[in-house]
Amino acid sequence: MLHAGFMLTGAYTTFLGTALPLLMTRWHLRDSQAGTLFFAQFLGSMCGAFLKGRSLPRMIALGFALVALCAGMLAVAPPIVAPLVLFLSGCGLGMAMTSTSVRIEQIASGASGNALASLNAVWAAGAGLAPWLLLTGIHRSLTTFLLAMMIPAALAAGSVLWVVQQAAVPHMIDGVTSRLPPAALPLPYALLLILLSFGAVGVETGLGGWMTAYIARAGLAAVVSTMAASCFWFGLLLSRALLALLMTRRTSAISVLLGAIAFTFGAACLLLVSTAPVPIIFVALLCGCGVGPLYPLVLARALALMRGRAVFAVAGLGAAFVPLTTGLISQGVGSLEVGLLLPLSLLLLMFFALFLGRLGIRETAEVQR
Repeated sequence: MLHAGFMLTGAYTTFLGTALPLLMTRWHLRDSQAGTLFFAQFLGSMCGAFLKGRSLPRMIALGFALVALCAGMLAVAPPIVAPLVLFLSGCGLGMAMTSTSVRIEQIASGASGNALASLNAVWAAGAGLAPWLLLTGIHRSLTTFLLAMMIPAALAAGSVLWVVQQAAVPHMIDGVTSRLPPAALPLPYALLLILLSFGAVGVETGLGGWMTAYIARAGLAAVVSTMAASCFWFGLLLSRALLALLMTRRTSAISVLLGAIAFTFGAACLLLVSTAPVPIIFVALLCGCGVGPLYPLVLARALALMRGRAVFAVAGLGAAFVPLTTGLISQGVGSLEVGLLLPLSLLLLMFFALFLGRLGIRETAEVQR
C-alpha cells in the first residue's frame, strides 16, 4: 500500500508541470507567474515535510485528504487564489511523501539505499502516467479532470486510515533518529549534502516542470510535448529501477552520482538544441535517465548522517526555488532557453562540489594512514 500511495504522489507532483501550458492559457499567466505556481507547490511540500504527528500512517492519510480537497478547489479557483491552493496541495504531498519515505527507511534499515531507489522508481512510474492521464482527461474539460483527481487521493486517504484503525500499534515518528550525532558530521561534508539535496530535486523539478512548456513553444504538437514529458518521468523510472539493481552489487554511490550528473548535463544540453519531434522525445528520455539516480542516492546518504526531516526540507527548498527562478529568468530575458540554463549551472556546481569533496575525503584518508 505504501508503494501504491507513493506512485499516486508522483502523479500529483508532476501534474502541474504537465498541465502548465493549459493553466497558463486558462489564467493568462506570464512565465514569472507560472514560476510562482511551482514555488507555491514545492514550498508547501517543504513545509509539509516539517509537520510531525504521532503516527506515520495518519500523517500519510491526512496528506492525501488535503490533496483531494485541493484538487477540487483548483477546479473552481480563480487565478488569484491558485498559489494558495497549490501551496496547501504541496503541504499534503510533502506530508504523504516524507512520512512514506521515513517509514520505508525504518523498515529497510541497513538496505535503505536500495529500498529508497525502489520507492522512488515507483514514484517515477506515477509521474510518467500523469501526462497521459491529463491528455485523456482534457478531451472533456480541464475542470472535470481536476474534479476527477479528487477520487484517487480521497480513496488513498480512506484506505490508509482504515489500515491505521485495524492496526494495534502506531508507527512513531519519534523512532527516526540520525545514525550519527549532528555534531559528528564535519561542516564541509554537511554543506555538501545540503547542496546535493537542494540540487538533486531542484534540477529534477526545474527540467521536468518546464519541459512541457518549453517543447510547446517550439511549435510542436501537444501530443509531442505530452510524450516527451512522459518519457522524462519514465526515464526516471528506468534509471531508478537500474539503480536498485546496482546498489545490491555494492557499486560506489559517489561514482554513480558523478556519472549521473555528467550524463544529465549532456542530455539537457541536447534538449536545448533539439527541434524535431523524435529527437526531442528521445532526449527527454535521456534527461530522465540521468536525473533519476540523483535524489535516491543523496537521500539515502543524507538520512544515514542527518535528521530525516531536515533533509526533506532542504530538498523541498530546491524543488521550490529552481522552477521559480527559472521562470523569473525566462520572463526577464524573454527566453525560456536561457531560464533552463539555471538547472544546467546547478548540475555543474553539484559535479565540481562532489568531485572536490571526494578528493578531500581521499586526501584526508591518506594523511590518516
